[in-house]
Amino acid sequence: MGEAFITMPVLTEKQCDTIIRYLQTEAFKDNVLRGPFIDDIVDLLNDNGYTIPTSSRGKVLLGTAGNTQRYAQLKSDKVTLAQADQDSVDLGFTNLLERDDYTRNIQVTGKATTGTQKTTKTTPAGVTPPSRALNATFFDHNGQMAANILEIANSGSPTASWIASAKKVAAGTNYRTEFPISVGPSYVQGDRGINQALQGTAGSTPANVVTPAPASTPPPAPTPETEETVEEVTEEVVEEEPEPTVVVAEGETAMNDNLTAKAQKGFDNAAKDDRRLSIPKWEERDKTTSGMYPYPLKEQPIYFVLNPSSEDASMQIINMYSDPENWDADPTAISHTTDQGVLIVQEGKKIKFTTMANLKGNGMAENLTSDNVSNFTLKWSRPGSGEKIELFEAQNKNGATIFKVIDGTITELVSNRATIASAPNALLVTEPGAVNLTENVLQIMVSPTGADLVSATDFGFPTNGEWTENMAQWFLGDGKGSLTFNYSTKVDTKATVDVYEQEIADFDGTTIPADDLLARVAGQVDQTMDVQNKYIKVFLNLDYAGARTSDLFSGRIQDSESRIIALIFPGDQIDLDLEGVNSELGLTDQLDKVMALKEVKTSTPVPVMDSDGNSLGYDSCSDATLTFEHNGKTKVIQIPNADGELMAYDKNGDTIKGQVDSIEVHSGNAAAMYETQKMIRRSNRMSPSFNLPNPSASDQNATASVAFRIGRKYYVIGRRGGQPVLIELDLNYQQEAQ
Repeated sequence: MGEAFITMPVLTEKQCDTIIRYLQTEAFKDNVLRGPFIDDIVDLLNDNGYTIPTSSRGKVLLGTAGNTQRYAQLKSDKVTLAQADQDSVDLGFTNLLERDDYTRNIQVTGKATTGTQKTTKTTPAGVTPPSRALNATFFDHNGQMAANILEIANSGSPTASWIASAKKVAAGTNYRTEFPISVGPSYVQGDRGINQALQGTAGSTPANVVTPAPASTPPPAPTPETEETVEEVTEEVVEEEPEPTVVVAEGETAMNDNLTAKAQKGFDNAAKDDRRLSIPKWEERDKTTSGMYPYPLKEQPIYFVLNPSSEDASMQIINMYSDPENWDADPTAISHTTDQGVLIVQEGKKIKFTTMANLKGNGMAENLTSDNVSNFTLKWSRPGSGEKIELFEAQNKNGATIFKVIDGTITELVSNRATIASAPNALLVTEPGAVNLTENVLQIMVSPTGADLVSATDFGFPTNGEWTENMAQWFLGDGKGSLTFNYSTKVDTKATVDVYEQEIADFDGTTIPADDLLARVAGQVDQTMDVQNKYIKVFLNLDYAGARTSDLFSGRIQDSESRIIALIFPGDQIDLDLEGVNSELGLTDQLDKVMALKEVKTSTPVPVMDSDGNSLGYDSCSDATLTFEHNGKTKVIQIPNADGELMAYDKNGDTIKGQVDSIEVHSGNAAAMYETQKMIRRSNRMSPSFNLPNPSASDQNATASVAFRIGRKYYVIGRRGGQPVLIELDLNYQQEAQ
């Protein structure tokens, strides 16, 4: 039988160039693209079935062994404007300017790379080029780059989703909104184009997956059974309510739905949280779901409180325009001032507007949008940050955005009764020339008839602010008494995280257990432990998103994939600075750290039994506290903290953070157990290939037992290749070098 050979797709010369152009667009330095980092890109392509072509001179076109001169020729300032525009079009942009605007707006965690270069040189378009300052550690920081490189190798252009988002960023949309994954400088050069911090996250690129070839024939059309249009039509019929207004009673929400007692909160309490989000869970969802959370918006509305624009008084219609037949009207007095307003957003309903006075009294809320909220996206801000919600976006049944709030600011609102503008000429203003806006303004128009109203220009109101008959007709006709409300686009959000106290469905259909997304409720710690005869053993899980390990506290367990460490108290306060207690209390030496621990308390201990009901000789508890006193100061360390974690710094200043898996209460000598646990941790972080085993404990290495010092030289006995070796460490070299 003959041998079978697999032909690997060979990239074209243009595809190689486009990959370099793409990495430039993502703000990587030119010297990075000419360095060994590019070999990782080659490995990524090779691992996914692609071959790099060679030039006519026999040099591969990508890689440090390739035509590195070619990379310099690809610089944007070395080509014509026409070529630069075409290169940008190949990447999905309209032209070079749009491509450069995207690069200017890139936001990277851990490094300020945005903006424009401070240089006198210009691009072919005649403008200063954007800053390109990323090094190799920032590769795939947004979770899109590896996927784009493979797509360029497959089709010649980046992914369609990236192109759409990049164009929005170029137009001014916040980068973090379009690219919410941000892993910062987490890439390790040599990892073949796979950012390990992205493994398991939404948008991550798996290794060694060959991009499938395009289908030779189009897929068959879906059968009628697979279509869901019938359900959507049915929902629309049900949701279409003929009511122009909703009357609300004092103290009630402006919605009529019967909410579950546990989830429902009226307007006055809609923003009150008895709990807070768990930071570890927030960090985990930031990587796995781009930070998005489910929310029972069908049952629990979200309220957005609107505050009057600072220029409201100068923008309002004066009395002589609102009622020209009133000859006694003060020609300079405004018809009214804007009240504090509220937008009410609930899934399955139109977005409603009301004033605060109406909401608190027996007033009305008007339908502001023509479409119902069918889908939505919610991203809570990191617990403890300024804004409560980082992103909220509502869509209609077709997936089009009808309302968006980013970092507490309304950026979109699709309504024929509302306009967002930065210039008074785009709004209904008596004298636009006399108004100087200091911020974007959301103008809402309300009619007592419930009739659909339109923008000022649609009424024929001219941009120069001169009087027309159209304005009089609007105020004196069916719309008499109509009002304009001028609001700042900055809003106060009333939403509650307490909805996660009950089970809730996640995006993939799984059920999130009650309280799982919230910070834990601490147990009552009222049992004082006898530290002379007892100690606690705290097990930390270091194998989750958000955990932090160090060289000294690696969590490594020989012959195990898990990362669990055990800490002993009293004892490990010598090696660990718990939540900065050492610096806060001035604990400098070992004696201070030993003497400062005045008290250990636990929640009620519970005896631990085996499966047969026999006691294992120790107890467990849910919570513990360590009380430190020194120099007249006191600090209490809660184990675990509100997030179920314990955080500390090791002797090198590195952060240790893990979830408290369990707390055990043991009888015995704490000092002896502390020394034993130190030896176990030391042994676990040493490779058995280079260290002698401990004859008395086969699961431990004995390097620490066979290390000794003579003067300033240290000698360590280890093992390599099955043979013992002696390592000499000379610490005099610095002195001799001087």
